[in-house]
Amino acid sequence: MSSILEFPEDVLLELAKDLGVADLISLLSTCRAVRKVELHLSLWLDALVRIQEVERQPHRLSNTQNLNTLSLQQLQHTAQQCNRLMKNWRSDNPRPTCIRQFSVPPNHGFFCLIGSSFIVSHTEGCVSCWNILDGKRVAHLEIPGLFLRMGVPCMEEDGRALICAAIGHYVPCTPQIYIH
Repeated sequence: MSSILEFPEDVLLELAKDLGVADLISLLSTCRAVRKVELHLSLWLDALVRIQEVERQPHRLSNTQNLNTLSLQQLQHTAQQCNRLMKNWRSDNPRPTCIRQFSVPPNHGFFCLIGSSFIVSHTEGCVSCWNILDGKRVAHLEIPGLFLRMGVPCMEEDGRALICAAIGHYVPCTPQIYIH
């Protein structure tokens, strides 16, 4: 074999799976031989697993979404999004996608809901959810004695987020908050 174009497709696929996502995307745009394997789901599944496990970068999927259930187009789109984000963060001058100001009291804690455009702020007795795209509060709950125990919030596929909260003394309400 004198050229990469003569490699069998299964060999090309295995070689492409060993590439980082940035190299894979670059080669797909410039190399006809590698383009032969771009329609293989396993190529993109491996790329996303590599992003998460080797590159230690998150991808925007809800907790209930499974990589194995995504279509080829969804896998490719997710890999390309991750690549753009990694390139941005690794550049000498990373650019934020948006900047928003929120008026949150100094004693409030806050965290992002991964896979969404929401930030949750909280203090004892109060929880608020903010949409970072427009800077508006989309949900607010005040219950005396309410406090959040920090953990990883669960983002569901239908766009709902589950955040566990506890109440220091009995108040007739449910300790789960769904933010739509």
